[in-house]
Amino acid sequence: MDPALLARLSVNPWFAALLQHAERKQLRPGEMMFLQSDARGGFYGLLSGSLKISSLREDGREPIFVLLEVGNWFGEILLLDRQPRTHDVTALVSAEVLVVPQAAFARAIAVMLAGYIRSLYDVVEDTALRSTQARIVPLLPLLARGDASMADAMPCLWCRFRKRRWP
Repeated sequence: MDPALLARLSVNPWFAALLQHAERKQLRPGEMMFLQSDARGGFYGLLSGSLKISSLREDGREPIFVLLEVGNWFGEILLLDRQPRTHDVTALVSAEVLVVPQAAFARAIAVMLAGYIRSLYDVVEDTALRSTQARIVPLLPLLARGDASMADAMPCLWCRFRKRRWP
């Protein structure tokens, strides 16, 4: 993978965890990434080209639900509910897709949720033990700098203040 792209995506710790296990797949124009009713596969990120999400009807009609452009992620529904794919995904032109295996996706989701739960416990603890002013004043400089949510690879502004590392 392009090192510059990898560096940009890895700023977010959740995506960094996914990218450690990802592989690249090339698709030719007209090649299908997966079919409706498939019960296999991973989580996908479109690196180049474009894909269509559609469904082929018995009467031969093919409604196209969406055209995916570079930067979009898809395919998570099967990984979350273990039900078959809901639609077809086909390359419109040559495309490159990042493929994250199911096990890596499940682990990344679990780590992300654990991080959120830890953050919530910290907020509850601070709410119970510190005054509103004591909680808010240290956050003001972070808010003044704009989007501090990604600073230092923290999942939230509160966690950045608390110096908690993303799990």
